Amino acid sequence: MAWRCASLALAMLVLGASGAQAQAPLITGLGGPAGFGIDTLPPDDDGSSAPISLTAAFPSGLEFFGTRYPDLFVNINGNVSFAMPLMTFTPMPFPVASQPMIAAWWGDVDTRGVAPADENAVYWSVEPGRFIATWYRVGYFDSHVDLVNSFQIVLTDESAVGAAGDFDVEIRYEQLEWTTGDASDGVGGLGGTPAQAGFDAGNTRDFLALPGSLTSAVLALETTSNVGIPGVWRFQIRSGAVTICGNGVLEAGEDCDDGNTTPGDGCGARCNTERVLGAGCLFDPDCRSGFCVTGVCCDSACVGDCEFCAPATGRCSPELSGTPCRDFAGVCDAIEVCDGVARSCPPDLPEPDGTSCTDEDACNGDEVCFAGSCVLGSPPDCDDLDPCTADACDPTTGCLNDPIPGCMPDAGPLPDGGPSDGGGVDGGGFDAGTTDAGAIDAGTTDAGVSDAGTTDAGGMDAGVPVDAALDPGTPRGSGIACAARPGRAPAGAALALFALGLVLRRRKR
Repeated sequence: MAWRCASLALAMLVLGASGAQAQAPLITGLGGPAGFGIDTLPPDDDGSSAPISLTAAFPSGLEFFGTRYPDLFVNINGNVSFAMPLMTFTPMPFPVASQPMIAAWWGDVDTRGVAPADENAVYWSVEPGRFIATWYRVGYFDSHVDLVNSFQIVLTDESAVGAAGDFDVEIRYEQLEWTTGDASDGVGGLGGTPAQAGFDAGNTRDFLALPGSLTSAVLALETTSNVGIPGVWRFQIRSGAVTICGNGVLEAGEDCDDGNTTPGDGCGARCNTERVLGAGCLFDPDCRSGFCVTGVCCDSACVGDCEFCAPATGRCSPELSGTPCRDFAGVCDAIEVCDGVARSCPPDLPEPDGTSCTDEDACNGDEVCFAGSCVLGSPPDCDDLDPCTADACDPTTGCLNDPIPGCMPDAGPLPDGGPSDGGGVDGGGFDAGTTDAGAIDAGTTDAGVSDAGTTDAGGMDAGVPVDAALDPGTPRGSGIACAARPGRAPAGAALALFALGLVLRRRKR
């Protein structure tokens, strides 16, 4: 088939979709700051990536017009190329020698202009079975961002249902505002040499230009389509060649071609024989119902949290009772499960108050849930009231009360005959406050005799009656009494008698 003729047939198909007034949203959820992938080109004019390996997405490579390519280049100027980077900013009419490419918007893109974060940038993502390159709100030369364009190239592996190297191409246009850069004779993003879109085999023979290419009408690509979805253009690359679904000609890679791309009539929008309910599928267009749910042609989109498509019937049904439908968001958030009747997940509720939410730390108390939050408990009291243990807390085992080496606990009252509590003179067992030096006590005895304190020799307690010689509060005969020796008067009494004798003697004189 002559590809120039193919492009004319394509244009006839497009006319039927030209009344559409919407655009195609870009595919997101691919990671990275903007959701289009973690890989991006730095701000530049006419730059390109290094070779990007396609092995993860296409283990056998891509078969493109007779050549198998294991990698490709993402070029700032709106295209991907296979043989080498392409830095040419003013598009040329297809075919272009030695430049096999897929062009979504070959024009003078410039990402150096100041724009909000993550905008005016080129991203790409490689994942199993799919490669996506995204130009997100990109400006035009020379660093202009007053008008911006957003579009994607999506390559999908089809080797599982065709031959090795077969793939599908989808070009999505979300926003098209400019056609031309300043260096391509454009003024304010328009005029001059407008952008080119389509395929080129690089052999000067095989190519496909999308309608409006190299004219101002190229802006209509966002509202037109070859599959009935405004802004979406899909093509099948089978055995290295492009096939056009809906032209009424059965071509390589097509199951059928009934002259349209209307789904639900037995021949799908991808010229595939549409499958009945319950049949296996990969994409929505595979099914006559238009809904491929978890690999099964289903009677509806079946998007409820508690719905599933039964493989045997292709009918959307409630999930089994007890099937988790919402994971917990924290230790005090309950896991919700389906009840087997409702098709949506129950309301998100916290764990009941009082539910344990321990952090396995025995030293900060027993945590419990309250109003959806984990509340700290009271730390344990590790004081065992024993002065001879070291009290501490271990996060794993809890309270520790380790004995202190060499520590002797207080023994309490002493037995009869033992030393007095807290002091006394050497060898006497006397009350506190008594020193070896015989310090004088301020008290007096019952007999009125001044107590001169207690010494090693005296054995007397301050303030104790002579006739008792007992420590106050100590029972008689306890062994702590300070009594004179049997048969002898106390030293104090002898002194008193001696003093009285002197007085009487003086009176006699």
